[in-house]
Parts: sequence; structure tokens; C-alpha cells
Amino acid sequence: MLAGARFMIAGCMTILFGSILAGKILLPKKGSWKNVAILSLFQTVGQYYFFFMALAHTSGVRGSIINASGNFIAILFAVFIFRFEKMTLKKLLGCLIGFAGVVLIMGGFRTLLSGGSVTLAGEGRCSRRTSSMRVRAA
Repeated sequence: MLAGARFMIAGCMTILFGSILAGKILLPKKGSWKNVAILSLFQTVGQYYFFFMALAHTSGVRGSIINASGNFIAILFAVFIFRFEKMTLKKLLGCLIGFAGVVLIMGGFRTLLSGGSVTLAGEGRCSRRTSSMRVRAA
């Protein structure tokens, strides 16, 4: 609930300050409201649904770790899907070390592969939210 209020206030402030700077009221055109609704559905509502539902089934520490691993996913998307960046040795090593750290903190490969303390309802939803967020961000 508070996250939604935070984004609503941020949107209103953006319109207000943009209008002040432009010297006129800035509002989306009538034809743009559909795109605004679709963007908000996926960008905010969908992400927070997955994240908070996942946090109900996992610890905050694990959720935070998975959420932070989205930065590595963003690099890979920027390089291989959107072709915004070139893969360098430093980027590759950074992603590999970062993912290895996440796997290690989550209990190692054996725990991840056997399903040990990792659940689809918890960490699975959280990682899904992270990767969808990074696709949008890249």
C-alpha cells in the first residue's frame, strides 16, 4: 500500500515540477493513457506483487540478495539482448563472481539444485520480479 502511495506522489510531483519548468500544465495525451496504464501495470504493480508475495515466503535478507542480483541480469540483457554494451572481460568476470556469490549465500549449487531451502513461492517469485524489472530498466 505504501509503495503505491509513494509512486503516486512521485508521479504527481513529476507532473507538478515539469509543468512549472515548462510553464504549462503537462498531462499525457488522451491516446497515451493506455500506454501509461500498461507501463504502470508491468513496471510497478507486477513487480511489487511478485516481490511482496515472495517476501511472505522467504527472509528479507534473501529477498534483498536476489533483488540486488538483478544488476548482473541487467548487464547481460544490455549486452546480449539489447546490444547496448559490449561484453568485456571485466564485465564477464564481475557477473560470474557476483552470481557465484549469490549462489554461495543461498546455500551453494547442491542446495539450489535439490530445492533445499529455496522455494518457488519465495526466492522463485523474487527472482522473477528481479528479472522482469531489469528487462524494463535495460
